[in-house]
Amino acid sequence: MKDTITHAQEEYKKAQINKQATELAQAIAKSAVATAPSQQMIADELQKLFNLFQQGAITQEEYVAQKNKLL
Repeated sequence: MKDTITHAQEEYKKAQINKQATELAQAIAKSAVATAPSQQMIADELQKLFNLFQQGAITQEEYVAQKNKLL
């Protein structure tokens, strides 16, 4: 039972991070229409970073650090 709860908590946390990353990428993409194309590139890079985080290739700390560099 404890493992089930822990797993559910981890899945919820991942879902929240995914939602935040998607919203951030969408916001950047919307602003990219009105500004330079580099904004779209930043949104794409954020999505790539998030995918690496989801796959476990980078830690959350690395994800946040790289995200802050891009922004």
